Amino acid sequence: MADDTDDVSCESVSEIIYKHFNSYQRDGGNKNVSRAAEALHHDNLSFVLSNKNDEDGIREEEVSEEAASAVTRCIDAAMSVIAASGTKKDTWSESVTSILELASVYATAGKDELVARTVIDRAIEFLSVEKDAIRTESCNMLGWCVMHLVDSSKPAASILKKKGINNNNKRTKDAAGWKLQCLLDVGRALQPRLTDKIAKVRSAAISACVHFFTEGAKVVGSESKDFEKIITSIQNTLIWIMSNDSSAPNRALVAQSGRVSEETIPFIIERVKDVDVKVREAALDSLRENANVDDLTEDQRVEILRYGLTKR
Repeated sequence: MADDTDDVSCESVSEIIYKHFNSYQRDGGNKNVSRAAEALHHDNLSFVLSNKNDEDGIREEEVSEEAASAVTRCIDAAMSVIAASGTKKDTWSESVTSILELASVYATAGKDELVARTVIDRAIEFLSVEKDAIRTESCNMLGWCVMHLVDSSKPAASILKKKGINNNNKRTKDAAGWKLQCLLDVGRALQPRLTDKIAKVRSAAISACVHFFTEGAKVVGSESKDFEKIITSIQNTLIWIMSNDSSAPNRALVAQSGRVSEETIPFIIERVKDVDVKVREAALDSLRENANVDDLTEDQRVEILRYGLTKR
């Protein structure tokens, strides 16, 4: 991080946030978004602690509200750059992506519910705008949000746990609360974008939805029927895309990164005979990397071999 963010001499939380976002945007090839988000959380906490005993005092709720407002302004500014630009992404790609990425990770890798909900709600609002580049970046944002929400919900091994003391009760309860609701909101918002009229938007939505099938997501939604319904619905849509999307890269993306299970293996095997070589390669790679031979029936093994020997 730049030197100007190493202290907390700013007069407000907003100033701290703007300084960190500006510094991260200018970091060039030295970007580490997780470290940048952690540094921002640290400086905000230091600011709160240093002002807690002032005459006027400072409440955590006020800090959350100000932080949510400041981050939202950063997001709006980044999206306005896209809205005002032409069709060439290279004119804004690096600077805008930096802002949206840091906003997403800062909001969802921490424990501040208000900031997380505010950022996610804003990204969801941008999913419905006319400009497809903004819809694409909104999908990217929500993908980062899902990834860090579920990552922060993974049960962590600890000395206490090894001694037989469950140290994850609070985390589990927290994950089953506002984090779960955030994931439900994101899942519902992303699903229509999986069938967006623009292939790049569909691709971004596919990449975002992949994070719903990780171990951390299972922890968050382990006891939620609503979450299970959304996951099932997303999976069914991804299966449809793998076979029917007009974009070969999108079919390949689902085949390569989608969930491999007893239910999805037959559909992945079908892609081994896709008309596009990249899709066939993706399907074979997915089966090789994510499926054991024992997971396949004898008929399925024969089918893969037969498709693989077919001239294309």
